[in-house]
Amino acid sequence: MAAPALTSSHNRQNQINPVNPVSDYSVTELILTKHSPDQAVLILPMVSHLSQNSSRWVTWISPHKIDRSILNSYGVDTSKLRILYTEDGSDNRWLIWEALKAGTSECVIATPGSLTEDEMAHLKHAANQGKTRGLMIHYR
Repeated sequence: MAAPALTSSHNRQNQINPVNPVSDYSVTELILTKHSPDQAVLILPMVSHLSQNSSRWVTWISPHKIDRSILNSYGVDTSKLRILYTEDGSDNRWLIWEALKAGTSECVIATPGSLTEDEMAHLKHAANQGKTRGLMIHYR
């Protein structure tokens, strides 16, 4: 005799009253310490995955030069990576906002420094408008 199919009450409720899906397009903050032994080990595999699995750009807004040979060693598809060099400050935040809102990138990676709640809300709104994910890297 076959066992009856079990359905969780959560699944039954969603079939009756479907919940609107939550947007995948938002901004995530990654907090690292300045004393991390190798920050590239944390960030570059993510950049590699994003660059290989998207039809859109991965935009990296950076205040520092990024070595192409290191990108290649982590398997980053540099033909889908757009690197914008900028200094920290309000222009940096404006550039991040523009990149998120434009909708040409799968993900925008940046180091904006500390953000107020209002600034973060503006970035999240821009990410939703552009259907873009944001990864903001902060250092302590």
